[in-house]
Amino acid sequence: MTTTTVEITPVTGNELFRHYRGQTSPQSCYVTLDCRSGKLSAAYNPEIGNAVTTAEYHGHIRSWSIPCLRETPANALLEQIEPLAERVVVGYRSEWDGSNHVASFDEDALEAIDGIAALCEGVDASEGVRAWDAGDWLTASGNTRREVVCQELGITAETTDEEIAAIESRVEEEARATGEADVLTGTAAYLRGLRDEAPAAPVGGWTPCGDLAYGTVEALREDDEVRISYTTGQDLYADDDTEIRAAVEAALGVWIETPSGAWSAAEGDGEVVQTVALLDEQPTHEIVFTDARGEVTTTRVHLLDGVAYTRQEMETMDSADWEVSAAGEWRCQGQVTPGGANGTIEIRPLRPETVN
Repeated sequence: MTTTTVEITPVTGNELFRHYRGQTSPQSCYVTLDCRSGKLSAAYNPEIGNAVTTAEYHGHIRSWSIPCLRETPANALLEQIEPLAERVVVGYRSEWDGSNHVASFDEDALEAIDGIAALCEGVDASEGVRAWDAGDWLTASGNTRREVVCQELGITAETTDEEIAAIESRVEEEARATGEADVLTGTAAYLRGLRDEAPAAPVGGWTPCGDLAYGTVEALREDDEVRISYTTGQDLYADDDTEIRAAVEAALGVWIETPSGAWSAAEGDGEVVQTVALLDEQPTHEIVFTDARGEVTTTRVHLLDGVAYTRQEMETMDSADWEVSAAGEWRCQGQVTPGGANGTIEIRPLRPETVN
């Protein structure tokens, strides 16, 4: 009867990935075999640098470098190594060399050690944990403007730490769901940075609405109206009025009338201003669709009698794509997602102060 001498500690999730703050690279990973206890495991190196324990230095614990593997390939590797590890443990002895107790191995154990090294060297690096910097992931679709990312995530200068934590969890879960990312690094710090850089919108204050192709837009909320400032070094109509309106709506979170040609000169060079009215109906919800590639599309709608109208649908009186059943289920032309595409839907009610 053969007694098992090796005990495998399985890898769970992405535990092999560890990136310490302030370090340029994640920690290295390895397979380790404690020849004294027979414990076989995979782990990241908890030390910064090349420090080793006394047991490792004297050979009682053997280790082999591997890529930072995901759970399934890591555990498959450990199972491949197990019979070789059995031979190592059987052929291991601890001997006194006059100064220290050092490891000694018979010929078969040494061959098995070489075999384990060959298995570890042959690991496919593509089986490694797919780690993304959070900022790179959230701008991978091409939306590199931080104000756009803030809008998509629902982050403002008033977003609380608790809300940041909830957004962090959602972003990381959505990234994993794409199958293209296992870990996002620096998510919380990136989100807090977005919040810290988001312009405050005090009552009676001008809100930056972004830079268009030819000019800069700011807006001032005044009760049921919005005063728009447009500054350009080009011709007056260098940017289309609908583009200016869209920039204001994205920044203020409201729907407004489209500016007309009736711009008035202002004090600043190249600056013109115009006051427009808020639409009677304002957005009540955001529909956030994340497709299978992780690209996010946010649509603002006004929910009325179970029908969710976009701004364009409200203007043109077209039938709405989105409806809400009596059970509270949101459907786009009868499907859970637009066109039945692979992805996830999140419905975010807008705060009353955002739209009133």
